[in-house]
Amino acid sequence: MVRAAQSLIPASPLRAGGGAVAAFDLASVTSDLAGALRLPVVLLLFAALLLACRELGSVIAEWWQRRNRASLGDVAEASQRGALPPREPTVLEPLYRALVKGDAQAARSRHRALVLERDNRVERARLLVRVGPGLGLAGTLIPLGPALDRLGRGDVAGLARELEAAFGMTVLGVVCGMVGFCLALLRSRFYAADEARLEAAWEAATGATASSGGDESRSPQDANGDLGAADTSAATAITEQITEQRTGSA
Repeated sequence: MVRAAQSLIPASPLRAGGGAVAAFDLASVTSDLAGALRLPVVLLLFAALLLACRELGSVIAEWWQRRNRASLGDVAEASQRGALPPREPTVLEPLYRALVKGDAQAARSRHRALVLERDNRVERARLLVRVGPGLGLAGTLIPLGPALDRLGRGDVAGLARELEAAFGMTVLGVVCGMVGFCLALLRSRFYAADEARLEAAWEAATGATASSGGDESRSPQDANGDLGAADTSAATAITEQITEQRTGSA
């Protein structure tokens, strides 16, 4: 009897439609949040494209400085004579001077600064590889909500505009990621070649210094005093550091 009586009582509209109201509220909240993120995503994607153009120009400048470079044999020969290798990038000249003079402490500090700067450049390119496609995907998915709404209202022209904007964001994000990948690959190759030349210059300079140990034609640093055990260990550390950096870049 109780169950029969309860079945005769009409269900509460609030209780019966609670699930629909909750679903409607959730859809409204997520749609509003996605719509609020649309402008920031577009701005970030354009900022990533500007960064990609800037990094592309920087890589072109680095390639221009590294064109027609001397071979490893020429670098070693110049280092043995105590001269700077020909046709090398200007950013490497201070380090080459320290290497050919046998100044292990200066060479170590400058090499660390150079490695840190190069790592930052490579990381910027890798950031474009990860962020560009992600922003493109977000820029593609956000307009799909308004596009479906226009489709439900029969606004075909508005639907076409939303889809055009969504697919355009996809293309921009993919292009940004592709440019970042190419930049990271080129820079890794550039810096690996730099490390090979630095290693050859250091080995040639230290070999020439060791072979002229008792001669009168000693380098300016050796004229003021020998390197000693501490500087010899520093030289070994420089060589190991250059080798490790070359391996990591490869």
